[in-house]
Amino acid sequence: MKFVLKLSSFTALVLALLSGGALFWVSQQVQQSEREQRKLQHIVAQEQEAIRVLDAEWDYLNRPDRLETLAEEYLKMEPIKADGLVQNVNMIPEPAPIPVPPKGKPVFVATAQPAAKPVMKPAPPALRPAPPAAAIRQDEPSFTQLLDSLEQKPE
Repeated sequence: MKFVLKLSSFTALVLALLSGGALFWVSQQVQQSEREQRKLQHIVAQEQEAIRVLDAEWDYLNRPDRLETLAEEYLKMEPIKADGLVQNVNMIPEPAPIPVPPKGKPVFVATAQPAAKPVMKPAPPALRPAPPAAAIRQDEPSFTQLLDSLEQKPE
């Protein structure tokens, strides 16, 4: 009887130690998962803040008054004049008539295509020849000049 009591006490002690070890391990895993979750929530909050900042910058840069000023300055656009608009429906030309095939027996045409020739891909931008100097208009500023002028002007 004493042996059975000792065996059951030993078994209970081993089970208690195993349960305590399992509880400690699960507790550590939960704490580690919570730390990872907090890190991820912090990263998400940073990204959401960055998106809000970018949205605000986009709204600031797309103000109608700013775009109108830039369009007037760089695009040299003019408002549409009333004489350029269509005043009457009769001013719109009629579309070309659709050709009607002749009546009679249908004619069958062979649709076999010859083997396609390989198509050459365009060269990468670095290998393309530069446009001739005559193609570049001298009266308009270059792209880099436009960027430099935008950086120099305070808004």
